[in-house]
Amino acid sequence: MTVKTHFKQLYRLLILTLMTITIVPIYYYFEIEADINLTTFKYAAYIILFSLIPQMMFHFWYWFLSKNIQISFNTKENTIAYTSKSVDLKFSLSDIDSVETNLSFPRSRDADSFATWDNYCYSVIHLNSGEELLVTSLIIPDLIWPIELPKEEIEGYFICWPPKLI
Repeated sequence: MTVKTHFKQLYRLLILTLMTITIVPIYYYFEIEADINLTTFKYAAYIILFSLIPQMMFHFWYWFLSKNIQISFNTKENTIAYTSKSVDLKFSLSDIDSVETNLSFPRSRDADSFATWDNYCYSVIHLNSGEELLVTSLIIPDLIWPIELPKEEIEGYFICWPPKLI
């Protein structure tokens, strides 16, 4: 996980917050003659909170699940090295039973996303040995794998809340 990955997930929220913070005072300044009480500021606060609270919940949960995970690929040998707090595995693509990728509805249909948390997605790698490995979009941005995964099943969900497997 890098700072770039964190910023990629949070940039929409930052833009929305900055727009709301700057537009409301400008609107208030130009409409000073109108009877504007604090209602405008309340609506701005609701917009920020509606986007901020779920986004932060998603980001912190994804970060919590991903903070100790490292994954590396060897494209010549078609192997994956997966390291976490409790698991240290190196396996080949033939050891993968299936890959379950969970995307939001807009991302699974290549549509425009509305919610700020639509960029969060995760995959669960099921190995032939019965182990399940979690890979989130904070580890591999947008879950664009550098190698072709066998038996990948993509499912769309309204909210992609990953399970705690480790």
